Amino acid sequence: DCATCHSTAAWQPATFDHDLTDFPLTGAHVAVSCAACHVGGQYTDIDGACWACHEPDYQQAGNPDHAANQFSQDCATCHSTAAWQPATFDHDLTDFPLTGAHVAVSCAACHVDGQYENTPSACFFCHEDDFSSADDPDHLAAQFPQDCALCHSTTQWQGAVFNHNDTGFPLTGAHTSVNCAACHLGGQYENTPTDCHACHAADYQSADSPDHADEGYPTDCAMCHGSQAGWPSAWNHAIYFPIYTGRHRDEWETCASCHLGNDLGDFSCTHCHEHRQSEMDEEHDEVAGYTWESHACLQCHPDGSDLRGRGHQRRGPDLRKWEPLR
Repeated sequence: DCATCHSTAAWQPATFDHDLTDFPLTGAHVAVSCAACHVGGQYTDIDGACWACHEPDYQQAGNPDHAANQFSQDCATCHSTAAWQPATFDHDLTDFPLTGAHVAVSCAACHVDGQYENTPSACFFCHEDDFSSADDPDHLAAQFPQDCALCHSTTQWQGAVFNHNDTGFPLTGAHTSVNCAACHLGGQYENTPTDCHACHAADYQSADSPDHADEGYPTDCAMCHGSQAGWPSAWNHAIYFPIYTGRHRDEWETCASCHLGNDLGDFSCTHCHEHRQSEMDEEHDEVAGYTWESHACLQCHPDGSDLRGRGHQRRGPDLRKWEPLR
């Protein structure tokens, strides 16, 4: 069909507008000989895939080695018709931008068997061997999560740091050297209990000086203990009220004797001394602000004694200083 390229204006020059086909010519393709693509004079049903013409370029490419890396045969992924070289694939336009050490990794290391579509992006997919061989700490024994990014970054695999202080349970004292699996039983790292008793129930049950279980101590360990090594108790009852000396010594059996219901944040004097209310009302009839109430008793009787010798003084707001009664 001569009219496809020729006109009656002049037989020469002849022009075929390739842009009207399904394969417009752009870039370097414009100057390519027709026979280079239309091999054997075939002008219909031509394969428009780059691979049809550029298979030799693919096989010979060595930087990077396309065949060894099992690159996709869709040349247009990295190449354009402007120029075959240089070719650029912008991984940052994918769902997995390359950062840090990943930039220099061979494509085939992640795209195993030439799989470039639906490649797993989870760290563990590539780093399972690193996880299994890690021994300081031993990731398998400690049953660490397989989400490597919790501690590692792409900047460098070594020098991994998990900052427990960014969680709801900062590590202090002896807790900083405890094995992860001691608290994260069965590899549970989500919703791990943070109350002391969850880990220290055995310590509570075995404590005998004083006997926590028999005396019905609360299971809120932090009321008396800190996280220091050795589990020392920082509680000194004498600062607030001397129950081990003076007139109250041996007059109580358990904490609940004074702290009703084991509420150590509160106490009661009157439930033991209720038989003395009328006597105390009469004795305090000239004391300004007197009331038959436990906290009022402590203000004037910080050691359980009577007022004689005190010059009618009471404790100040911090319970350690004396001030005149008004």
